[in-house]
Amino acid sequence: MKTLIIKDGIRLHAFEERRFKSEYLSMNFLCPSHLCPVGESVLLPSVMAQSNARYPDNMLFNKALEESYNTSFACRMFRMGDTRVQPFAVSWLSDRFVPDGFGTEDFALGFLKDTLLFPRLEGGAFPAEELAKQTRNRIDDLHAEKNNKQRYAIKKCVRLMCQGDPFATPLGGTEQILAEVSPQSLYGYYTDLLEKAPIELYYFGRRPAEQMAERISSLFAPIIKPKERVFPDRLCLPAKEPNRVSERANAQQSVLCIGYKTEVTLNHPLHPAQVVMKEILSDSPVSLLFTNVREKESICYYCSALSETGKGLFLISAGIDRKNASRAEDAIAAQIEALKKGEFPDDLIALAKRALISAYKDLYDSPAHLEGWYLRRALTGRWDSPLDMAKQVEMVSKEQIVACAEALRLDTVFLLDGQKGGESDD
Repeated sequence: MKTLIIKDGIRLHAFEERRFKSEYLSMNFLCPSHLCPVGESVLLPSVMAQSNARYPDNMLFNKALEESYNTSFACRMFRMGDTRVQPFAVSWLSDRFVPDGFGTEDFALGFLKDTLLFPRLEGGAFPAEELAKQTRNRIDDLHAEKNNKQRYAIKKCVRLMCQGDPFATPLGGTEQILAEVSPQSLYGYYTDLLEKAPIELYYFGRRPAEQMAERISSLFAPIIKPKERVFPDRLCLPAKEPNRVSERANAQQSVLCIGYKTEVTLNHPLHPAQVVMKEILSDSPVSLLFTNVREKESICYYCSALSETGKGLFLISAGIDRKNASRAEDAIAAQIEALKKGEFPDDLIALAKRALISAYKDLYDSPAHLEGWYLRRALTGRWDSPLDMAKQVEMVSKEQIVACAEALRLDTVFLLDGQKGGESDD
């Protein structure tokens, strides 16, 4: 990877890559969560993915892509720590594989320019009818999300852990937040994003980095100007006493979520050890949670851990029968305690390291995975590659794993209490 600074706050990360038949360019606009209007950030990609001024309806928009050797365009929104990311990306068949001399790169970059800089507007704002349609779609998504009990419980646990922090606001907003977005407010957010937001660009293709930087600077000249840097992530401070919350749900199965906070984040020296710890605890086929909680105790349908390394959050969720809630919590706590005491076999460490090192090597087969890897690090000032991380993982000691476990502080226990035929708290 070669990184070029195009302007202050605008960087191109280029991978001169000839293994793939397709090439790829993404422009990731970065907005600190405490300054980013949630509803607008959710709805902007939904609206802009439908049309632009050149192709003013969805049929023409998609037809133009299909007729250009299935060039693809995508825009969405996701969150990395305290930053909301709005990527606009195109992928195209490399010119050298196009038999009729059609310039797929020229079309793809032109399409990205048209969509990003010249959206379809009505009266100086985004079309009200399209916004209303996409708002309904996103609200329907929110309603459907609650049917996924595991996902709902995890998100509720995170909100409880981060009360008073912008991270507590659901990624997709709420029905009220989305309903308050107007065509004018959405256009205002769009112009602010292009004017002020730092941009991280990722390119995978045959062109040298310098050539692609020149093309980008020329095509997107109106927005290639200095930007302010992104604010660093802020930790969610642990509660003085663990917070226990229960919520009834009309479901056969209950979900138990146990939330811990830790100072071991992506930039912490113990981060590689935390990755190994999570593999031992949850991700390995012979993990402690699988072997001891699910198989030996037989008190859960599944049990897994996830972490948000920017905010210092570490969660464990388990699908259970409500009668087993207390037993499951005790059994999970026992696995954490075993990690703290170093009561786990060394062969689990070796298995975890092998699995992780293999996974890091596999990242090089996917531009999307590599982009995600480097973008997360770009937001925190880290520049280690997957192979660098593999070397760090290889050096992790048992004592470091124990130190990571000792850094976990119980913060929140949330039970989505399944009571089939019962009333939901909401």
